[in-house]
Amino acid sequence: MKNLLLDINGELFLEDNFSGSVEKIETIKYHLDNHIKIDDGTTFGHLFDQLMKDSDFIDILFGETMGGNSINIFRNEWEDTKVNLKKDDNGIDHIRIRKTLEYFEVDSNQGFSDIRVDFDGVNTETGIVYSLEFMSIAEMKNIPIVIDPLLNIENNTKNTDIVYPKSECVITLFEILGSILHEITFYGSPDQRDQTKQKIIDNIDSSNLLDVLNLQLEEAIKTENYEEAAELRNLIEKYSKMGK
Repeated sequence: MKNLLLDINGELFLEDNFSGSVEKIETIKYHLDNHIKIDDGTTFGHLFDQLMKDSDFIDILFGETMGGNSINIFRNEWEDTKVNLKKDDNGIDHIRIRKTLEYFEVDSNQGFSDIRVDFDGVNTETGIVYSLEFMSIAEMKNIPIVIDPLLNIENNTKNTDIVYPKSECVITLFEILGSILHEITFYGSPDQRDQTKQKIIDNIDSSNLLDVLNLQLEEAIKTENYEEAAELRNLIEKYSKMGK
């Protein structure tokens, strides 16, 4: 079995767990199904550099994930040297990638599981988790990135007494890139993202946006549309934090 290693200098290596050999590589193209390890102190910018190196390949493979957009819509932000935020300037001390299994109960004999890879900002001291879809690449690039190997389990059932043992899981590079690209293109281009962010900030206190989303969540659960319910729950959490 081989693992990818992204080191603190932003360089990629392929490690063979059996032979112990280490080989420097120049592209992620042929290693998307590999597990990836990230050195302490390695930043989001180091990882994003690798995506921009293979931007044409990324567009082909993840075009649908990005809603038909090209990763090159972020090129100006990626090359922006005017924004030089340190990791703590925006309250985030690291970006966390982890796999989550969210379980919804249909009835006593049936449930629905949403399995995803989360891409969030974390403040370790306060425990606050931040959504990143409204942040620019320039704002994120200096923040250290960490892969949490523990499976995160969210139990949305009536039985809250279930204790899940800690379990490590494998997250492939393909899964990580899909999560990142979906998050940063959630509202489209950088201009569309910024416009949406401002509209939400302007209306979060005066509108009934959160009330509407909560009603939609109740309806999604009632009609057993658990995939939509998982997405609505994430939106409610994100917008609630924006209003604070």
